[in-house]
Amino acid sequence: MAFQVVVTDALTEAMIQAGEQLIRTLHSAGFPVKAAFWWYLADSKVWRLFIASRVVSESGATEAYRQIHNIVDRIPSDEAKIRMNDVTVIEDDSPMVSLLRTAVRPTRKASGIRLFQNVINGVMIDDAYIYQL
Repeated sequence: MAFQVVVTDALTEAMIQAGEQLIRTLHSAGFPVKAAFWWYLADSKVWRLFIASRVVSESGATEAYRQIHNIVDRIPSDEAKIRMNDVTVIEDDSPMVSLLRTAVRPTRKASGIRLFQNVINGVMIDDAYIYQL
C-alpha cells in the first residue's frame, strides 16, 4: 500500500523524492509540466509543491487538479505519494515562474537546485527547491 509523505516545516528527503516521483509520473503520462518546485510559505510555515502547466490557463485549475489526481493514482503502491492538499497548480507564465527564471537558467531537468534566503528582484525567497523550470 502506498504511503503519504508528511509535509513538514523542514524540507525532507522524503518530500524531495516524492516530488521527483510525481514529476516523473506526470511527464510519463503526458501532462505538460512547465515548472515544478517546492516553495516554503514562511507565513504559514508550510511547504507547497507548485506545478506550473498550460492546463491551468487553457482549462482551469480544477481540471489541472483532476488530471494530476488521476495521474497520482498511477504511482506504484510501494512509492511515496504527495497528498493533493500539498500541491498547488499555477499558470505556466505565472509571476513565480518568471521570478525563478531570473535567478535560475530555465531547463527541463533542473532537479536539485535549492534557493535559500535569496532576494530576487526585491522578492524574498525563504526557501525553495526547484525540479524544473
